[in-house]
Amino acid sequence: MLRPHLYQLVSFHFFLLHLLLSFLVTATPQQQHHNPAPHDINAAQRACAELQTQLGGSRIQTPSSPNPEYRNVATGAWNRFNALSEPACVALPLSSGDVQVVMKSIFKYSVKYAVQAGGHSAGAGWGSVDGGIVISFMNMRSVSYDPVRDVVTLQPGIRWGEALQELEPSGVAVLGGRLGNIGTGLLLGGGLSYLGNAHGFSVDALEEADVVLVSGEMVTATATNRYSDLFKALKGGANRFGIVTRYVVRTVHVGRSTEKGFYGGTIYAGTVVVVLVLRLGRTPPGAIVILPSQRDMKTSLLISSPPL
Repeated sequence: MLRPHLYQLVSFHFFLLHLLLSFLVTATPQQQHHNPAPHDINAAQRACAELQTQLGGSRIQTPSSPNPEYRNVATGAWNRFNALSEPACVALPLSSGDVQVVMKSIFKYSVKYAVQAGGHSAGAGWGSVDGGIVISFMNMRSVSYDPVRDVVTLQPGIRWGEALQELEPSGVAVLGGRLGNIGTGLLLGGGLSYLGNAHGFSVDALEEADVVLVSGEMVTATATNRYSDLFKALKGGANRFGIVTRYVVRTVHVGRSTEKGFYGGTIYAGTVVVVLVLRLGRTPPGAIVILPSQRDMKTSLLISSPPL
C-alpha cells in the first residue's frame, strides 16, 4: 500500500492528466479510422457467423441485427474516437463460458478484438475496433457481498455507482472510481478512489480474478497460486494479459447512509480548483478532488476540510 503523501502525489498527477485528456477526447475528431484489410474482414465475418451458430443472435450481433445493442456498443464509448468504429460483430456474453467461446473463435481466425466494460477508457482503440469483434460486458453486471470472507465479487459490466448502491445496505464499500458511470476496467489501470488516501489504489484491494486467456482457457489468479505472475501483471497491465470476467475485492466498512453524519468542510468549484491545486503543487491532505464530468470543466469540485 502506498504511503499517504505518495498516493497524494500520484493522485495530483492523475488529476492534471485527466484535465488534459478531457480536452483531447472532447474535441471533434480530425482523423478517420484506418479501414481494415479485406482478409481481416473476411476472417472476422467467418468468426462472427460461427459464434452466432454457437451462442445465438442475441449474444452475437452484427450491423444488420434488429436489436439496438450492436449500435449502442459501437457508438456508446465515452471517447469519441472509439465511437467511430464499425465492428464486424459485437459479443454480449452472459457468463465466463461465453467469453471462452468467443475467445476461441477469435484465436482460431486471428481476428482483431476489443473489450468494453464501462466504455470509459480515454485511449483511442481501447474499447472498440474496426472490422473486428467487440466483447461487451453490458449483460454481466452482478455484485455480491460475502460477510464471512468480507469480500465483494463483481462481474466486469457493473458500474461503480451501481455497485455502491447495491452494497450500501450492508454498510460496506469498494475502492471504486470517483464517478458513478466508470466501469471495472479502472481496477486494471490502478484506480483512484475517494478512499485512496487511507487505503491506496483500487487494485490494492484485489484478492482474486477469473481471467480468460487468449487461447480461451480460463484461470483464477491470486497472489499466492500458480498464476501469481498473472495476478501481478493485471495490476496496471489493463487487458493485455487476458480478459477478467470476475473480480473479488476486499471491502471498506463505511457504514450505512443512516449512520453517516454531515460534511462540515469547504467546497471550491469551477476553475478555482485548477488554480488552487497548481498553487499548492499537490492535492491537499484530506481533500477530495472531483474530476470533470460530462465533458464540462465547470463541474470540477475540490472538497477540503479544513478550508484551504
